[in-house]
Amino acid sequence: MRYATVADLAAHLQIPDAVDDAILETALKAAEGQVDAWCRRTFDVVDPDVDATATRTFHTSGTHLDVGDVVAIDAITIDAAAVEEFTLWPYNADQDSRPFQTIVFDRHVHGKVEVTGWFGWPSTPPEVVQATILQAARLAQRRNAQFGVAVVPGMDGTGMRLLAKLDADVELLLAPYRNKPVLI
Repeated sequence: MRYATVADLAAHLQIPDAVDDAILETALKAAEGQVDAWCRRTFDVVDPDVDATATRTFHTSGTHLDVGDVVAIDAITIDAAAVEEFTLWPYNADQDSRPFQTIVFDRHVHGKVEVTGWFGWPSTPPEVVQATILQAARLAQRRNAQFGVAVVPGMDGTGMRLLAKLDADVELLLAPYRNKPVLI
């Protein structure tokens, strides 16, 4: 699991044994996929001291290049020429345990840009961990919700709720991490 463990989910659900571990693992994988899809990004953790670099290719014309989530940059080339002068935005991302997302060049650039670095996150945000656990718990308990309906006590002792979408608390936890859609 990338964001939470089976042990995390079992503790949340107060399951004392390993009998349901396979179900919990499946629920966690599905919840992680839902988190990634809703946020339009992944929260894979990379460590420049341990992990290998990756190279991604972009085409740009301007001074700003959005590169997605990147922890650190090892090298940049524009049309095979090395680039030494650039700034990563947001400025204090590394101090806030967040990735950089934009390269700002000191001059207008045009052409094929190759960026070699560590793409991902320095650590998984606690909100993402909690959202994954909440959504996975909901999915794991779905087997007890006949026809996708969960019984939720109302004021008069009755009530029900459809379970067809992402949990509202999960959406609130993830909202600051959601990428805007790319319009083409």
